[in-house]
Amino acid sequence: MRIDERYINILIPYAFNDLMKRGFVPVSSALYNKKLEELGLACEQRQKLPYIYEYKHYFTSPTIMQGWTDDMAEDGIDKKEREYIRNAPISNIFVKGYNFCLPKPVLDSFLRNSKGKVAFHLSDKIVHLNKFLFNDSKASFTWLLHNNPEALKDLLLSYGYDTNDAINKLVLKDISTEYANVEDVSGLINTFIRKVYDKKPHMEIREGLMKTILRLPVNDKNVMWQIILETYIDYLLRKDKAGCPYWLSHFTWEERYKAAAYLGYYLYKDRLRYQQNETTGFANELYYNDEFRDNLEKHHYFMLPGFKETCGKIYEEYDFLVKTSHTGE
Repeated sequence: MRIDERYINILIPYAFNDLMKRGFVPVSSALYNKKLEELGLACEQRQKLPYIYEYKHYFTSPTIMQGWTDDMAEDGIDKKEREYIRNAPISNIFVKGYNFCLPKPVLDSFLRNSKGKVAFHLSDKIVHLNKFLFNDSKASFTWLLHNNPEALKDLLLSYGYDTNDAINKLVLKDISTEYANVEDVSGLINTFIRKVYDKKPHMEIREGLMKTILRLPVNDKNVMWQIILETYIDYLLRKDKAGCPYWLSHFTWEERYKAAAYLGYYLYKDRLRYQQNETTGFANELYYNDEFRDNLEKHHYFMLPGFKETCGKIYEEYDFLVKTSHTGE
């Protein structure tokens, strides 16, 4: 049975009461809205997103882990797609006033038959997600890590929630596994960067994910991140689309230059931890790619601390290598 607005309005108080019985502490509107802002879902933020639907008592937001793809919004959303987004079970519901969230429900999933009696019962996953998000419960976070890591990863993939190191490490583990299997970045969509199709399409950079790389132990396993970042930069700056993941074409050259700058910045910070000084593909791009270098200058190296000086040093060292190779010294 598909649940429409009328059913959801009936469902809300039952869901809230069940949450309360199982340890959820009600939160103020101020705290709730602060968390929504962290997820990019504050009122003024979601007004720009054409795939979020507002109702009197709640709003819906489609999630990547439940089947949403940004391709649907790339060329605008037509009537058929709107119907699908509204009614398919691909969204989270964020309830106003009661201040909690739950996946877009299928009625049967909340009904439990116990000794011949039908009772309303939220899944443990929903309860712990709410207690983690809105009550900052460490116990619920630990439960989710072990029993529903997909919900945690979805917070980063769908909402750009990149301020939690443990969640970032879950996503990084997936990235490293994906890269080890295919040795390119085709499967890394919506990880370090994401194209958001709102009224003014733009790129999100998950800088928190890059910062987590710098907090990983220095060892032979984690040095692989330098290879992954190098590969990502290489694809971002390729003029030839052949062999590039289809989703990279969603980004403008301005966006690709910015993303390459951020990735290069954290690449060299990580190389410093490993005391590495051999040349890189990023150095090659910085030396030969005038458009990329000019873009860095135009944007003041994106105000990344010390990046201008780092790039100057990289350029000088590469220039020395090029000139000595030509003279045969």
